Amino acid sequence: MRAGKTWLLALLLFAATLCGMCGADAVQRQCGTISLRYRDPLPQQTVETLLAGQQGWTFWKQEQTEFAAGTVHTRAEALLYAGMASDVYNAVCRYGAMPGIGDTAGCAISAALSQTLFGSEDTVGLTLTAGGTVFTVRGVFGSQTPLALLPRTDAGFTAAELPAEEQARQNPDSWLRVRLQQSGMPEPDRALFLFELSWLCRFASWLPLLLAGILLLRRALRQLRRLPPLTADLLVFGVALLAVLTLPWFFSVWPQWLIPSRWSDFSWWKQTADSLAEHLRAWLSTDVSERDLWLRQRLLGQMGLAILQGILWEALRCRSACADGRRHPEP
Repeated sequence: MRAGKTWLLALLLFAATLCGMCGADAVQRQCGTISLRYRDPLPQQTVETLLAGQQGWTFWKQEQTEFAAGTVHTRAEALLYAGMASDVYNAVCRYGAMPGIGDTAGCAISAALSQTLFGSEDTVGLTLTAGGTVFTVRGVFGSQTPLALLPRTDAGFTAAELPAEEQARQNPDSWLRVRLQQSGMPEPDRALFLFELSWLCRFASWLPLLLAGILLLRRALRQLRRLPPLTADLLVFGVALLAVLTLPWFFSVWPQWLIPSRWSDFSWWKQTADSLAEHLRAWLSTDVSERDLWLRQRLLGQMGLAILQGILWEALRCRSACADGRRHPEP
């Protein structure tokens, strides 16, 4: 009976971990850019210059729009964009695909809006009218919120997406300042470094493996006491050597801006903490768009799964400790 409960806890932990990893993958698809938000619309000339230069910029805004298909009329939120639709809302389409760059006649709509307008989700190739302009449906993505992605070139954009290159992930604030100077873009009111959310979700999904590694290390250290001194010393030396050899790889993967030049440099720790706090404040204080709402819901879900994983892991650890105590009672 006890073994059955242990296996049930292990299966639940495995299922929660798989859900966490899938959720982290979904968040990562939406977090490949640095999102710049502005209170006032961007100058149209700046937008046209950057789009013509093919520098990877995508511009967008969200607004309520009137939709019509045949005799059906409804109002829904629309993400008006110029550039790459996937940089604005990188959803997996159930039917078709997101409009490609330069496709000004195609749009993507949510499953909820597709059902409202056409009574079906498989509506690729059908036409609808949005804001007086006719669009052809290129893709239908899964969402219970009526939403559409519509290409526009002069929407008075209040947000911009810039793909986060590897240099951006290594030093985001400095990299963004350089790109703004090169492009002539104004300073944003808020800059959202979305890939940091992806890191957080990924860490939460791998939390059980981290806890397992800590537990295995504790058990290994206990077992060393039972080995001959020479064998124990050799094993400790091997583990230490392996740790030293893996450190260069770890620091090459870890973002450079999170690696101090000197561990005793307290000013660096304060600056880094202030920078992370500013990133968090920007994320929490920005006006919520449909994509931001989706990300916040996903982030809350990932944190909830992480808490569940921690509870399940602690239950398994306690059962394992009790079983060890029964097998090896203290004299």
